[in-house]
Amino acid sequence: MIRKLLFSFSLLLFSLLPFSCEQLTELGITNEEIVAGLKEALNQGARVASDGLGVTDGYFKDQAVKILLPADAVNMIEKAYALPGAELLLKPYMETVIEKMNRGAEKAATKAVPIFANAISSMSIEDAMNILKGSDTAATAYLRQTTSQPLTSAFAPEINSAMDEAGASTAWSTLFNEYNSYVTPFTAATLGLKTINPNLGEYATEKALNGLFRKVGDEETGIRTNLSKRGSDLLKKVFKEQD
Repeated sequence: MIRKLLFSFSLLLFSLLPFSCEQLTELGITNEEIVAGLKEALNQGARVASDGLGVTDGYFKDQAVKILLPADAVNMIEKAYALPGAELLLKPYMETVIEKMNRGAEKAATKAVPIFANAISSMSIEDAMNILKGSDTAATAYLRQTTSQPLTSAFAPEINSAMDEAGASTAWSTLFNEYNSYVTPFTAATLGLKTINPNLGEYATEKALNGLFRKVGDEETGIRTNLSKRGSDLLKKVFKEQD
């Protein structure tokens, strides 16, 4: 822990003082190596996450990232199951909706790597220093900040297309727009009613990206804390001071 603090403090000094590359080399590591090492770690995390999720059942059978129906909607649906015959009719349909959301996310995950690569390629020395001195998922936070918009654009069509196969988007929107019309200050206070997002695709896309970044974060934490995750000499050199 002390070594990690000292190393972080040294990096802060490097960012403030006009050290030359030769002087940094004498101290054991250069700015260029730090940037290259962080880029390698990020690319590794991106590939692992995309490869793991971008296959059949990548999302659907991984309980850590599986996309489920919104909790507030589930509460209302379960109440509807109390109606005669409703559960027999509705439950299989809801299970199909869940599967379609996850299948769309799995297909979209294959598009993540080039989006990540584009953001990683533009990383600056300042970005790299902040990441190295940051938390165990600081690099993942950098990726989330720089890629959320293009990833949303890539994921949303795949997820919406998959749900459209089951008629889920239209049915969901119709059902909960109608339900939301009954949510007033009075019903909210007396019955505890709350509005529910009628855009299921928007919800599913957000959950899919949360799962993707969770996997990237897991890989980053592994690289920072587990020697066996550092497959190159560069990764070993950049992260050794954090051990």
